[in-house]
Amino acid sequence: MTSEEVADLLRIEQQTLQVWCNERRFPFIKMSRRNYRFRSADVQAWLEKRVVPVTEHEEQNDTT
Repeated sequence: MTSEEVADLLRIEQQTLQVWCNERRFPFIKMSRRNYRFRSADVQAWLEKRVVPVTEHEEQNDTT
């Protein structure tokens, strides 16, 4: 995936994605000094690690 595709998927600016990569906060493959690529499996795994589960208490409050 390209930086543009990942930024669109995450609904963030490409510049934010670049900062995250520079800070090693997001997985990437460095093709050249300015050219990064992203594996879709890595992007999905990164997203999965950030899922916050809903607790039973929250589910009960959500139905009101």
